[in-house]
Amino acid sequence: MKIEDGATGLMVKEYQNGWRVSQVDKPLYDLITKLKVTLEAEPDSIIYGELGEGRPNLEMKDTALELYLEFLKKFDGARCRVIDLWSFETLTSHQYRIAGFMGEPDEWLEVGQILYEPLVINKNSGHIYYFTQNHQEVWTKGDLGDFNHFLCHYVFGLKYKEIVPDVYRDDWYSLLEKINWASK
Repeated sequence: MKIEDGATGLMVKEYQNGWRVSQVDKPLYDLITKLKVTLEAEPDSIIYGELGEGRPNLEMKDTALELYLEFLKKFDGARCRVIDLWSFETLTSHQYRIAGFMGEPDEWLEVGQILYEPLVINKNSGHIYYFTQNHQEVWTKGDLGDFNHFLCHYVFGLKYKEIVPDVYRDDWYSLLEKINWASK
């Protein structure tokens, strides 16, 4: 069975053997899985952190989005205090903001937000960009690397504090410090 979502370019396919994570990504996903267990054990974590259940049967035509797809297979969406990563189910409903971005809207896929500003993947390069809008409604962008780099350094690592104001009062960052990820 295949279901294609034309707006996102993602496809769901039933696999006989379940999902797989590429060898390159396995250490990262093992660490995130441990963090998911930690979050589930803390009653207050629902306020600042949540990792969704994976969608192991996703398949995609676009290889530039492969790293993002691997994340959705294992963790379908996430809330990491000020960083939200959309679940597959909600991707289509979040694509309305990309019309104002540089280049063609077909170049971008909004995959989440940071402090309510769009977080997108360039469909040509696979890189994550964080767009911010100033008071003159001019969009500026910052390249945060490929999806795994973004996860390792900005969501689960030391660079989280580069994008979050007053990070030392942030519950997510406190968790990263507690498990010694904020120092890596």
